[in-house]
Formats: sequence, C-alpha cells, structure tokens
Amino acid sequence: MCRRWVSRIRWLASSAGFLLVIGQVFAADDGKRGFVEKVYKDEAGEHKYVVFVPPSYSPSKPVPGILFLHGAGERGNDGRLHLNIGLGGMVKAREATFPAIVVFPQCEDTRGRVLQGWLAGTPDADRALRILEQVEKDYRVDPKRRILTGWSMGGFGTWSIAAADPSRWSAIAPIAGGGQAKWAEKLKDLPIWAWHGDDDHAVLVNRSREMIEALKGAGAAPRFNEIVGGDHESWRVAYADDRLIAWMLDPANVDPDKLPAPKEKLAPTPVYTEQFVPALEILGAMYARLGNQMLEALAYSAPKQIPADLLKGRINDIVEFTNVEGYGFRVQFSGISYNSQLDQVRVKAITKDRLNLQVGLSNAVLNIGGTWVTGEDHSASAGPIQVVIGHRRPVWLDIDVKPYVENRRIRLNPIASRFDIPNDNWYVTSPAGVSVSGFGMSRQKVSSGLVSGLYGQKQRIQQEVQSTIPKMIETVENKIAEFSEAGTFTDRFWPIPVYKPRTRVFPQAISTDENGITLILGLTAASMDLRNPPSKPEIVDLKTSLPDDLTKLRSLQFGLAPGVLEPLSELLVKADVGRIHLLDIPENTFAKLADRAALTAAIPELKRHADVELWTELSLARGISTKDQIEKEGQTRVQFHTPKLLITISLRKGTKNFELAPIVVFEIDLKQNGFAELVKPDSQSRGIRFGWDGEPQITINCHFAKGYQAENQTIDSNQIESWVKDCWQAWTSLSPIATANVPDIDFGISKLRLSNAGWASPHLFATFAPPGVKVTNLTDVDFIYETKGPYSDWSNAKYKLEPGKTHDFEISYPLTYRRNGEIYTLAPGSHSEFRVPLKGGPPSLFQARENP
Repeated sequence: MCRRWVSRIRWLASSAGFLLVIGQVFAADDGKRGFVEKVYKDEAGEHKYVVFVPPSYSPSKPVPGILFLHGAGERGNDGRLHLNIGLGGMVKAREATFPAIVVFPQCEDTRGRVLQGWLAGTPDADRALRILEQVEKDYRVDPKRRILTGWSMGGFGTWSIAAADPSRWSAIAPIAGGGQAKWAEKLKDLPIWAWHGDDDHAVLVNRSREMIEALKGAGAAPRFNEIVGGDHESWRVAYADDRLIAWMLDPANVDPDKLPAPKEKLAPTPVYTEQFVPALEILGAMYARLGNQMLEALAYSAPKQIPADLLKGRINDIVEFTNVEGYGFRVQFSGISYNSQLDQVRVKAITKDRLNLQVGLSNAVLNIGGTWVTGEDHSASAGPIQVVIGHRRPVWLDIDVKPYVENRRIRLNPIASRFDIPNDNWYVTSPAGVSVSGFGMSRQKVSSGLVSGLYGQKQRIQQEVQSTIPKMIETVENKIAEFSEAGTFTDRFWPIPVYKPRTRVFPQAISTDENGITLILGLTAASMDLRNPPSKPEIVDLKTSLPDDLTKLRSLQFGLAPGVLEPLSELLVKADVGRIHLLDIPENTFAKLADRAALTAAIPELKRHADVELWTELSLARGISTKDQIEKEGQTRVQFHTPKLLITISLRKGTKNFELAPIVVFEIDLKQNGFAELVKPDSQSRGIRFGWDGEPQITINCHFAKGYQAENQTIDSNQIESWVKDCWQAWTSLSPIATANVPDIDFGISKLRLSNAGWASPHLFATFAPPGVKVTNLTDVDFIYETKGPYSDWSNAKYKLEPGKTHDFEISYPLTYRRNGEIYTLAPGSHSEFRVPLKGGPPSLFQARENP
C-alpha cells in the first residue's frame, strides 16, 4: 500500500509540474477567445494586430496556425481595417467552429509599391513573422501545421515569404498573387493551392499561371483554381470554400476527388464585414422591375423557401355556449394547435397599389387536445379531435396587400382576404376517449354532437386560418429585407479593377400595376477609410426618371443610373486610396512613364537629381462622371469623363519611412465612350461586357509641382502626351472595362437567366427572363410526348414534334417529359434532342450535343 501511495504522489507531482510548465509557456493565454486585439512592440514602436483564437482552444492541445497577409487597400496602423477584406470575414462567418488560430498583421507602409508590401525581407514582412513567433509563444500552435496565405499584395507576399524559407510552412495558399519562376525549385516540395480569377484586371491571371507552370516544370504538383469569370476579388470564392480551409489545415489527408476541379465554376459567397459605416447615400441610384412573369417564377419555388414553422402554431381556447333539448351547455376546446403543408404559392400584381398573394394549403390539421362540456346537471369530456382541411386538393388562402415603404423597409398592408373551404375538401374526426356524466347523456351523442358542432363552426375555422396572415406577412417582409445585404449591381459596373466600394441598397418607393412591381432603390456606400469615418453620410439625389415603357415589362429588370459612378469614385479621392505606382499597373506600356532615361530626355531638370530615386504615381484627383449618351450601330454609348487624373513624379527620400517630394505633375483630362452588351460564352452562361469605344479625348497640362524651384523649365509636353495616349490605348485594347459573368437567378425550383443588357438612357440595364426548355427532333419520324410542370397534371393533349423541328417552352421551372413509359425531368435552361444513340438502337431523348 505504501508503494502505491508513493507512486500516486509521484504521479501527482509530475502532473502538477506538467501543468505548471504549460501555464508558464502559455501564460499569455488570458482566456479571451474570438478576435483578440494585440500589440507587438519593437525598436520601431508599437504595432497593432489581431489574433483569432478558436472558442474551443485549450493550451493542452496544439492547434493549426494560419498567417494571413492582406491586400494593398487594407494597409495602415489601426490594427483592424484588414479584418474586413479577405480571410477575416470568412473566419467571422465560421467563428463558432473555425479550428485554427489565425494571425492578422497589418502592413504599415501605406505609400509603397502595392505589390511589394509583403515581400520577404521588407520591414512589414519581417515584422509579420516576428508577430507569428510571438503568437506561437502565447498559444500552443502546432509547428507541423503552420499555414501561409494572402490575397493580392498578400498573394505576392505568400509566394515570396514561402520561397525564402519553405521549411517553415506546412502549406501555402496564394490568392490573386504572383512571383518569380526561379522560386519554383525552392517551393516544389511544399503543398501549394493557388487561386486566381481569369478576368482579373488588377493582377493578371498570367502571374499565377507562370508560377504554376514553373512548379510543374520543377516536378511539383501544385493545385490551381482559375475562377471562371472571376475578377480581382477572388478571395470571395477561395476563402468561402470549406474545401480550401480543410486542405490548408491538413493537405496530406484530404481526398483529392472531393476538391474542386481546376476550372470548376465556383460562385462567390456573401461575406460578413465587420464594419459598415455609411459615408454616402445616393437616392434614385437603381430601379428594379419585378414583372408578373418574374413573380410567377419566384412563386414556384416559394414552398421550398418559406420556413417550415411558419404554418405551425397554437390557438387560444375556444369557448362556446349552446342549448341542447332545453339544456344549456358550456363547450370549451383546449390545447389547440395547427400545422399545414404549403402546396403552392401564387404572386401577382393586379392593379395600382394592389398585390395578390395566394397560398395553397394542403393537409392542414387543426388539433384539439381536449374538449369539456359542462351544464347544470350534465357534463362530458373528450380526447383529441382533428379538423383536416385540404386532404383532396389545396385550399387557397387569398390575400390582397398594399405594398409601401416605411423606414427603408418594404411593408405589406393586408387589405382583404378570402379563405373558403369547399364542403368536399375537409372533415372532422370523431373524438377519442369520450366520458359522460348525467342522465340521458351518452358517449355517442356527445361524439356526434361535437363533430356536427365543429362542422357548424366552418366560418369560425376559416377566420382562425385567416388570423395567421399577419405572421405570414411579417415573414415575407423579413425575407425582402435580406435583399439589402446582398451584393449589388454596382459590383459588376465598377470600372476600376481595385477598391470596389461596399454598398447596400434600400427601397425608396414601390408601386404596382397590372403587369408587375416597380421599385426605386437608393444606394448606401461604406466609408473606405474606417480610421476616419464621417459622422454622417453625404446625400446625393440623382433625380433620374424611369424608362417610359417600364410598366409594360413582365420579366425582371435591374437598372443602374451611371451617375452613381461620380460620387462613388469621389470616395476613393477623399480616402486617398485612388493611387498606384505606374510599375504596379498590369499594362507594361505604363513603365515608359517611369523610365528614368526617357523621363530625363523629356524633362531635363531631372538630371539634377540623378542620385535620388524617382517615384512615379498615378492618382485620381476627381470623380469619374458619365454623360452624353450617343447612339451608334444600335447601341447606346456613354461617355466616361475623368476631369483630373494626375501623374506625379516625385523624389523618394529615405528607405523605411520615406518621404515623397513632388517635382513634376501631369494633369490629365480624359474622355472616352463606353458600351455595355450581353455576351453568351456558351448555352448555359451569360454575362455583361463593358467595353471602350472609339478614340479617347485626352488633354494634358504638364507643369512643375507647386513650391518646386526648377532651374531648367523645359518640359516636352508633346512627348509626354504621346506617351500617355499610347499607355491608355494599350490599356483599353488589352481588355474591356470588365466582363462580368452573371449567374442565373436561382429561386430553387425555378430560375431566370440574363436575356438582355446595355445602356438605355438614363440607365445601364440588365433584363432576366425564363431560360426555357428546348426539345429538338433529330430523327426522321414524328416525336410524340406528354409534359407536366411541378404543380400541374399531365398535358391533356400530346405534343407532336416533326422531324427537324424544335419545341421551345418559355418557362422558368423544370418540365417533366413522358413518352412510352420513359420519364425525364428537363431542367430550366436545358436543350434536349430526340435522336438515335451513337451506338445505334431506338431513338431516345438526350442532352443536346451542341449549343442551341
């Protein structure tokens, strides 16, 4: 026994020692979880950063650690700006379950080259690694699962830092970045998964392609997802994909068959953004036309979208007084609950200020838990009774509402309602467990009396069903309110490849007519400088008029007033972020304007500063406006006008906290026409291409900077103007302003597809219509078949499709086809063909081999 106690004491002592060591090593763990603000101190001062600590973190168990490097737009020293863009928002969305510690350092060099801020060996990159080391002292991070990832400027830093010390990392995930091909030999043994949008105009996709090809040439097997139609904000797709997160944490044990294919079409996910401080409100910025054709498509999918508990609830006890054979009785129905199946929904605008909603209820059950009958000398009680409505077919709850806007929310005011239960479409069950007391009372009399009494209460039951309308209306209003949090049309219209404003829409006014609903929408833009946000937003009223024939439109159309561009681009100017070093512009022609020898030939004064580095920067000094719609070849052209674009040549003094001393300024006034058009990459995809048209109108004023004393006043303005025009033309010929992939609007069962787009004064518009279902007969015999929709029966008459002909069903929902016992469901937007199989045999229906 003594030995046993000695061993226990030793075990306790060793355990206590272990716990003491753990406590000392990870003493900085103060118990805070989630996004924890920290300060790192070095000889340069204090540096704010954030570390995300999982709620489940315990010092007793090591966890993976991720170092995230943000993009150029989030540079600063506030310690929080970079949480809004990139990995921060995606971690926030998964905060309760995210399994890794994530370190968020901030690049403090706000004026340096945007692609070089995180490169290995720079002060910010070195400090980020020291911060990571500090976090690994404060928390128990698994050194075998140390991951590096970053976006844009951070994507370049990811490649660079990993190449400097590959052994430090278990995996890297560079997003929209690039590097040097010579690094491939160092990186070939490191798990790598790169992401890049193939329509990225800020950092061309070739930068990632070159790295991937170099790695393959070195014998590596990197993963690379080239996001089809993806722009510069590819982090929205990459970090939203749980498969990437799982791979980063354990790349060796992820099933490759479950990872996305290299060019799999991946959609961005709505992102949590920590701060949305309104800086600008634009009234009349957009309109939305929700025609009855669109409302029909929405209604088809509504039963799948409405919460299941909407048609469940409880009703207060019902008390009735009645006379039977001269005796008075009090009847109390208690424990009443209801539930129903939502079979179908119909939505239609019917006239001015009237919207009709129809809800088809089936198998609606009113459960009465117990019934008590009491009289002077008689009493009875009964067990559960059910009132079942709509057991044969749906019973329709018909509601007329008046839509209106209140406090920037769409409200629906019920005006009238109808709910009529057909006599053949409901029944009442006999009660269970009837008991009676009193002379002349029998269980059969009570049972039949209760059943007949409930049948006599049909009007009351109809009223109880109608009493659920306010709850339904509230749910619909909340669903509509979610729309304001979604991305807006401005995201696809934005002509600048970086610094897209974060926007939300709000309803200003709503009206209805016999063909649909028209919404006038305002736009709220968040401050781009969260360090100095405005106390209240600036308000701009565009006062644009709606298209004349808008009320005739029965489909879905969004319209954006081009006038929003000027106040939105002014946000860049005020936040002082609309600037870029010429060598960071993807089009190499701009390098001419940063070439010292060429500049010195045009500006001899620069010879005086031969020993000082020249810094050439392009900046937006005034907002971009639009005007003068011009018709050409059936398309409307809109003139973009940038009245003040600056190219500033400065002397860069110092290396770490350098200063810029402006010498020469080129003031550029630029006008060029643009257009928008529908594009169809294939039978299933649609997009909008925003392009440039014609020759630009460029005027340049070249002068020495204010306060600079030039000894040689010569500036070859003609040469400078020629270079600027060459640069701009090269940039505009490289690609359109943007080509935005526009996915189908998928309601669940039904969908709408982009069918038209362009400029129509005074709006940029995009129209969506049912994608339809096509069936083509490629045989030499008639093709006979039947069809049905999601809520209809088989067609009364069979369809006859002659050889070589096509049936085009203009519908938004799936079509079920039947022929000789063969049944298929044809998805909206699909094209099928009736033909002989390639290997021979009787004709059958197949997916079309070519685009319709």
